[in-house]
Amino acid sequence: YILSNREKLFLGAYGRYGIIWPEGENHFGALSFGFKLGWRENLHQYSLPFDLEPYICLGYVFDEGFAPVVYLGTKLDFF
Repeated sequence: YILSNREKLFLGAYGRYGIIWPEGENHFGALSFGFKLGWRENLHQYSLPFDLEPYICLGYVFDEGFAPVVYLGTKLDFF
C-alpha cells in the first residue's frame, strides 16, 4: 500500500487477472490494474478474526480492448 496503517484510510496500487463469463457468451481472460482507495476497519477489537475493507478501484482493464474500469468491493482480511 502506498498510504497505509493497520486501520482507516488507505491508498494502494492493484493488479489482477480474472476470467469473465458474459451471459450467453464464451468466457475470456482480462487483466486489470490501477489504484485502490478504501477504509480498513480493525474488527479484532470485537473478537472477530478479520478486518473489513470496503474499497473503490479506479483503473484500466485489458481484455479484447483497453478500457477504463471502476470496481466497488468489500474484502475480509483474515490474519
